[in-house]
Parts: sequence; C-alpha cells; structure tokens
Amino acid sequence: MTSLQIATYLAMALVYAALMTAGAALGLRIVGRRIGGSGLLLLLSTLFMITLALYPFPDRATFTCVPDEVHTQFQPFHFLPAFTRLIENGAPFSAWVTNLTVASTIMNYLVCMVIGLALAGVTGRWLLAAGFAATLTLGIELTQITGNWGLYPCPYRLFDVDDLIMNFAGVMTGFALWRGGRALREARGQPAGGREQAPRHSPDPRDRPS
Repeated sequence: MTSLQIATYLAMALVYAALMTAGAALGLRIVGRRIGGSGLLLLLSTLFMITLALYPFPDRATFTCVPDEVHTQFQPFHFLPAFTRLIENGAPFSAWVTNLTVASTIMNYLVCMVIGLALAGVTGRWLLAAGFAATLTLGIELTQITGNWGLYPCPYRLFDVDDLIMNFAGVMTGFALWRGGRALREARGQPAGGREQAPRHSPDPRDRPS
C-alpha cells in the first residue's frame, strides 16, 4: 500500500467510527442518558479499532475464496523479522509506513493504547480492563476467521496470534499509563480523602485563663 492509500484507509475508518459514535450518543440522549468524555473516547476508539480490523468489506457478489489460502498465523511475534530487516537496512520512514506488517502492528498497538487510556477513565478495576481487552481482541480475531460470522464463505482477513498479543498489550499499557499518572498526581497533591489538615498543637498552659 502507498502512503496515500494508507491515509485514505485510516480516514475512512475514522469517519465510519465517528458516525457510529455520534449515532450511539444521539440515541442515548434521546432516551435521556448521557455519556461522558471518557465514555465517548472509549466508544470512538473501540469502533475505530473494529473498523480497522474489518474494513474494507468485500463485495459479496464478486467475493471468491482462493483454494489453500492461509487464513491463520499462530507463531508468536512473527512480525519481529520485518522490524529487524528495516532496522538493519537503515530503511527510511517511508519504508516503515508502507510495510504492511510493521505499519499495522504499530498502528493497532497505538489505537489500543488510546482504548486503554479511555477505559481507565471509565473504570479503575484492572480485572475489568483485562477482561475488556481480551474480549475485544479475541472478538475481532474470531470475526475475521469466521468470515464475519458466516457473512462471507471464507475469511478475507488473517487470524493472527500476534494481534491477540499486541492488541491486548496495547490496551493494558494505556490503562497502566493512565492509572500510573493518576497515582503520581495524587502522590504530589493532596492525600485521598479530603483536604490537608493543619497540624495540631498542644495548648500552652500560659494561655489558660487564671
């Protein structure tokens, strides 16, 4: 893919995600519910990630399955040689951007970091965050391997164990960064539970009335 094609792909995916987010927010507003800023960012980034994983959707009328085509990749960190080659060859920035393996790995990781940051603004529970991250990335991969749950006769995207690893790691990294930043701010500021209290002093006996 060229740089222009990648930019167009990202822009269209973001537009779709933004439209779906706006529709969901409007629907909630109609029924008297509101969604906060962190919730909106979480919804937008999650829908953006899902759209990146599934878009563009092939035309079902002309879609054909290629015999013996590989639809799965189960070797962990299979993407590392692509990074190594670019580093060893001193590849320019354009080579990194147009390398599909490298670009998709970095892009997905960064998007998932944003998801984790937004998720931390919604909940502070680590177990819930891990469950959300695992459900999201596994759900995407299962959707890909099943041809969008039977909508297509065969997969048009690769089920990649590296996506499971890196996307989960991205969400949890973003979550950890937000939680760590919050803990640091609290450590530098006032302690949790209220205002700082002035130190108490024992009364001076001389101040007692005679």
